[in-house]
Amino acid sequence: RFSSEKKLSVEYFSSILSQINEPINLTVPGTYEPNKELIHILGFERQLKIINWSKKRPRKLKILGSNGCNYSFLMKGREDLRQDERLMQVIELINAIFSKFS
Repeated sequence: RFSSEKKLSVEYFSSILSQINEPINLTVPGTYEPNKELIHILGFERQLKIINWSKKRPRKLKILGSNGCNYSFLMKGREDLRQDERLMQVIELINAIFSKFS
């Protein structure tokens, strides 16, 4: 893991997100499954991580779901994030495989 990550307050990017302190009637993006209970947004982590080792310095936001899990989202301005999302999924898979063998 790179140690060059910086953190900034969510308030710096969005005063609205920083003021949320009660459940929102929205589901966490990407968690919908038919015939299963919806996972709603309970809140947002108070700090964003800025990934400095990437050229565009994307921000990583964590959303707390009503099931108690945290969900990470990558944010970049004015860009298509699909390729980045796939790369992050591959890296997470590799990390999971390595953690099983260590």
